[in-house]
Amino acid sequence: AQHFRQQGYRTEAMGKIFHRGHGNIEDAASWTIPHWTPKAPTYALPESSANMREGRNGPRGPATESAPVADDTYADGQTALEAVKRLKAAAQKPDEPFFIAVGFIRPHLAFVAPQKYWDLYDSAAIP
Repeated sequence: AQHFRQQGYRTEAMGKIFHRGHGNIEDAASWTIPHWTPKAPTYALPESSANMREGRNGPRGPATESAPVADDTYADGQTALEAVKRLKAAAQKPDEPFFIAVGFIRPHLAFVAPQKYWDLYDSAAIP
């Protein structure tokens, strides 16, 4: 991204671009505007949040969640909406080169997604 920025591109980032917790930062030198991070809980259901326990690397909750919620309840849904918004804005400036880094968290433990996506698969057919 730094190379694109140095070549005159507008550079933007959103979602999980870097694995945090290992000294990584959001790499401000790469982005024209600050890195965008979604504001979403890991779990949508109160019973999932109630089952949190302290793990080796911080709090841990259930391995899965399938809540009857909208896509943007979770971080990846919010990130997707923001990416679409930014792409539409970039399309309004065809003379301005544009680079966007979009990082999604899932699939990754905890495997959380709206129920409608879990319903696409037969759990008995999954090994």
